[in-house]
Amino acid sequence: MQSLAELIRKQKVVPLHSHPDVGVMKELVTACYEAGIRCFEFTNRIAEADQVFYELKKYCKSNLYDLKLGVGTIKNTTDAETFHSIGADFLISPIISTELIDFTKSRNILWIPGCSTASEVGQAENAGIDLVKIYPANLLGGPAFIKAMKDIFSTMQFLPTGGIKADKAEIATWLNSGAIAVGLGSQLFGKAPLDINQLSKTIRTLVE
Repeated sequence: MQSLAELIRKQKVVPLHSHPDVGVMKELVTACYEAGIRCFEFTNRIAEADQVFYELKKYCKSNLYDLKLGVGTIKNTTDAETFHSIGADFLISPIISTELIDFTKSRNILWIPGCSTASEVGQAENAGIDLVKIYPANLLGGPAFIKAMKDIFSTMQFLPTGGIKADKAEIATWLNSGAIAVGLGSQLFGKAPLDINQLSKTIRTLVE
C-alpha cells in the first residue's frame, strides 16, 4: 500500500476546500477524483464542519473507495479527536505543538503539522515526523525558502501551501526547489459558484 507521502508526491497537488453544502462537496470531490486526485483535504473552517465531513466521508467510502480524505486546519487536540473519530484518513495543521505531537502519536494518527521556521521543522524532525506543511508558503520567501530548508533538513518532505497559483510552471518551480507537492485552495477553486468542468480540466493539466 502506498504511503500518504507517496500518494501526495504522485499527484503533485493536494486540493483543499470546504463548503457548508455537502452536495457541493460531493460534486467537487468527485470531480477531483475523476481528474486523478487520490488525496483531498477538507478544511475545518466552516460552521458544523464535523457534520459535513461525516456525510462526505460516508459518500467517499461508498463511491470513491481509494480516496484518502483528510481534514485540515486542525489547531488543537479537541478537533483532532473529533475528526479522527468520524473517519478522517489523516489530519493537517497550520501549526505544530507538543500537544498535537503527543496526541497523534498516542493514537497512531497520520498527521502533517504546519511549520514556518527552521525551529519548527526541527521540532517535527526530532519528533520523528518526515512530512510537514509549509504555511503560508507565499509569504515565507517562496520556493527559495523550501530550497533553504531542504539544504538543512535533507530527509524532510515539504508540502508548501498558501498563495500558490494553480499554474503548471509555478508548481514546477516549487517542486524543483524540493517540495514533494503543493497544497491548492482558493487559487484552485476560485470564488462561488464553482465551475466543476473547469476545475476538472485544471486538475488534469496539473497532475499530468
